[in-house]
Amino acid sequence: MEKNGGGVILTITSMAAENKNINMTSYASSKAAASHLVRNMAFDLGEKNIRVNGIAPGAILTDALKSVITPEIEQKMLQHTPIRRLGQPQDIANAALFLCSPAASWVSGQILTVSGGGVQELN
Repeated sequence: MEKNGGGVILTITSMAAENKNINMTSYASSKAAASHLVRNMAFDLGEKNIRVNGIAPGAILTDALKSVITPEIEQKMLQHTPIRRLGQPQDIANAALFLCSPAASWVSGQILTVSGGGVQELN
């Protein structure tokens, strides 16, 4: 990237990095480390015109989530999501396209939460 005059590094973190979640200590801690890495790499690589950002998804209706979610859990999640739907993989793809595009040329060191406005604290 440096030889080509810059670029973008994008990572997927998690809302769990910033919230408390029961029985998710290892996962949440690893995602918090990834978020901190984004912020520090952005500082180190900015002078080389390399931007570093992350996306922290909310509840995305992937096959993994579909395999464990019940209607009751979904309703509870939606109660804490102002945009009353679960996310779709395309929602994350759209955010990634923005962060990697020239439209975000002055965005670096940021974690973009894509959650429909919701907060995630799982009990």
